[in-house]
Amino acid sequence: MKKHLKAILIITTLLIGCTNTANIESNKLKVYKPEVIKTQLSNGLTVIAHQDNRAPMVTVNIWYKVGAKDEQAQHSGFAHLFEHLMFTGSEHAPTNHFAAMQSAGAQEANGTTNHDRTRYFQTIPKGALDYTLWLEAQRMQHLTQALDNKKLETEKQVVLKEYQQRYSNPFNAMMQTLTQAAYPSSHPYHLPPIGNIDDVKSASLDKVTNWFKQYYKPNNAVLVVSGDLDPTHTIEKVKTHFGAVSAGPLPVSYQQLALPNGAKKHLVTTHTLDTHQLLFAWHVPGRNTQYSEAFNLLTKVLNTPSTSYLHKKLVEDLKLAKSISFMHTERLLSSQFVIAAELAPNTTTQQLEKALFEALTELQYVPDMAPALTRATEEYAIEVAKQSDVISGQSGRAHLLAAGEVYYNDPHYYFTRQQKHQGLVWQDLVEVVQTWLHPSKALTISYLPEQLNSPMAEPSNIPPAITETPIPTLTSLRSKNIDEQKQLIHLEQPSDTEFALTLSTKSGFLNEPNHLEGITAVLTNALKANAKAQGINLIGYRYAHSTHFSVLAPNQHKNKVMQYLADLKAGEIQLTAPQFKQAKQQVLKHLARLQGDMESTALNEISNHVLSGVSLAPLTGFGRLDTVDALRLTDANEYLHALFNEDLVTYASVGNENIEQKSVYIAPLSTKQTGTKQSPVTRILTNHQHPHTKLHIINKPQMKQTLIVAAHVLNNGVNQVTKTANAIFGSGPASRLNQLIRNEKQWSYGGVTKLTPLTSQHTLFTLMAPVATNSTGAALNELQSLMNNPLSTNLMPKELAQSKRQSRVRFTNLLSNKRNMGLFLALTAEQNTIDTVIDFESTLQDISLQQIPAAMKALTNATNTQWILIGDQAQIEAQLAVSNFKFKL
Repeated sequence: MKKHLKAILIITTLLIGCTNTANIESNKLKVYKPEVIKTQLSNGLTVIAHQDNRAPMVTVNIWYKVGAKDEQAQHSGFAHLFEHLMFTGSEHAPTNHFAAMQSAGAQEANGTTNHDRTRYFQTIPKGALDYTLWLEAQRMQHLTQALDNKKLETEKQVVLKEYQQRYSNPFNAMMQTLTQAAYPSSHPYHLPPIGNIDDVKSASLDKVTNWFKQYYKPNNAVLVVSGDLDPTHTIEKVKTHFGAVSAGPLPVSYQQLALPNGAKKHLVTTHTLDTHQLLFAWHVPGRNTQYSEAFNLLTKVLNTPSTSYLHKKLVEDLKLAKSISFMHTERLLSSQFVIAAELAPNTTTQQLEKALFEALTELQYVPDMAPALTRATEEYAIEVAKQSDVISGQSGRAHLLAAGEVYYNDPHYYFTRQQKHQGLVWQDLVEVVQTWLHPSKALTISYLPEQLNSPMAEPSNIPPAITETPIPTLTSLRSKNIDEQKQLIHLEQPSDTEFALTLSTKSGFLNEPNHLEGITAVLTNALKANAKAQGINLIGYRYAHSTHFSVLAPNQHKNKVMQYLADLKAGEIQLTAPQFKQAKQQVLKHLARLQGDMESTALNEISNHVLSGVSLAPLTGFGRLDTVDALRLTDANEYLHALFNEDLVTYASVGNENIEQKSVYIAPLSTKQTGTKQSPVTRILTNHQHPHTKLHIINKPQMKQTLIVAAHVLNNGVNQVTKTANAIFGSGPASRLNQLIRNEKQWSYGGVTKLTPLTSQHTLFTLMAPVATNSTGAALNELQSLMNNPLSTNLMPKELAQSKRQSRVRFTNLLSNKRNMGLFLALTAEQNTIDTVIDFESTLQDISLQQIPAAMKALTNATNTQWILIGDQAQIEAQLAVSNFKFKL
């Protein structure tokens, strides 16, 4: 059978005249350098415009060269606080920037702050570009005129809740401890960007207004506009909206700073996890220095277990650590190199520290590492290519252009960094280790588990209209039955560079046997490493009801990819012991992290309570610590073989071939299956009784807030009407849920509702809302009323219009990402709704306002809703005692 599969593939290769694998492997990935127009307005605003016509979307990304490092004493947290205030509206713009962006159809709209910069980004339909540029110019010029004490106090409370939520997570708390121990209190990097919460509480309107006037100026900003646009015309638009904003003098900012004293220091502290973590940190030179590239490449080499001398010695040979990872935290003034290790049982801190320092010294004697450097350099280039392929302000091409300009005065910096890496040899990396990572300069922190200018002509103050961007019709989408049980879905999409292929199975993590819970998480991680060793970019996606294996590869690697998949299906490729061990440790480490995560705790509790008399597998999809720890290599290989042979049902591809050409490639992967079987989880959800509404309290006293959860199983699949109703009810900042808990009552940092398919016939509805503990009782009653009567106020046409606009944006953005589109097509095929996406615009247009009330009530008016409160039980019960509570405990 194995030889037969190989023969078919070889014949297929010869018939279509493709190059052989040896030639493919010798091909070098080209450095992609996007074409941009860069200019500077007379007021100092740097503008970068880039044309990318893959989808009718545009990203607007504006970075201000100010961050937490620029804060003065008693003003810590101001940069981050002002990031929040930037979303409260300006003199002539809508009150809430999130709502304005949602009404414009933004796929994303947010901001982030670090020590060196503050950035704001939004990805929008191209018809909303003029409107979005106007909004940003209004924020830059007229924000403080609309600020008042009420807005300030509201956002201070939001920041406080964010602080509580962030540092309830023990890993975030650990990193905060590291930063404060590494930098003296006088150093700009001593505190995290969120600051000292007491400084935030004492922030006055005058103080924050002065902050804005000091730093939010065009000559202190970089604006990147990328997407389906004409660059020259776009720059003219920018001049129209931003040209009248006055420049001004800027405060003296840190340009260079001596590295902090690196004297050896050892601290011991505790955290709430049950693992012993050891962190080693060194101060190293900041960005744009001769050492930065060497540290960047060193991190990649050391984080690859197969090439990492430290991993081999400390984890595999001496078995002093269960896992080890390496981080290069790049900042302008001073960077850090951090090594994080989880101690193995019966290992002391002194043993691991001694062995680590010895291993660092021994790096100079490691044989030539040229292949490892080449692989790491290629991996970096692939990562940049993947990131650049995304139309996103948060992490896509526009982000890379902005970051390069702000940090290095070169928008192409991250695209050409590969060339800088290629100029390095192993001795360069050894030298930075010897120079900077000396044991006498290490900060070691042992984290023990607890026991328990003149303005131009005035611009318009009237917002431009938003032009609707229709969804392109997928006229080249085709489907074809491979046999009685398998289907090929193919979207023919011109591409000079790459293709995507997704192989989908009908078995998800809810189908895992009890004793193998978590095995899909482990084997997908291990398979990713296995494929990576062969130069193949494969990622596994795990859902409750299905598992998907997605390959994104250069077109010239097609034969290589198909040969790998055929060998995998034939059982000729097996996960190795090191790959399995590393993947298992990654999952165990992730499960340990999840112990301090509110949402993960909620998902596990939903698994326990959503049905009567039976528990589902953890809905995080990572299994349980005990079952994952007991998994064996043979389990993973047998399960993987079963997935590829018994459970494959759909192939979804995106690329420049037609479906007939693609089916020739797929043929060697398709074998007939014997019959069909109903999944165990389908039987459970169909046969077990769904409980009546109840309340459950989960005691987590370390959590600073209460997480209110509502969950129930719907005995039907979801269509676009249902998804639209859910979006109006609880998805996004302008949803009915967030209007209540965030905008009106100001209890919460924000909540969300989700629809999660469990099988083709069963869907899980969840509501999650973190609220201040002292508001638990009132919030619970209000949320119960909202669920019982989601239409207490009339449904407005604009709510439906905004939801449809969001759906358009999400769909059109898929067109720019082949991997995501392939995965979406596979999921759609599972639901037998592939016809609805060919002309998705018509599908949306067919949804009327009259359909929404019934769909929304069907979502929320359930008799089997389980309410779960997670937090400090004593405080929760005290709150419930003084509220008019209507449920039984």
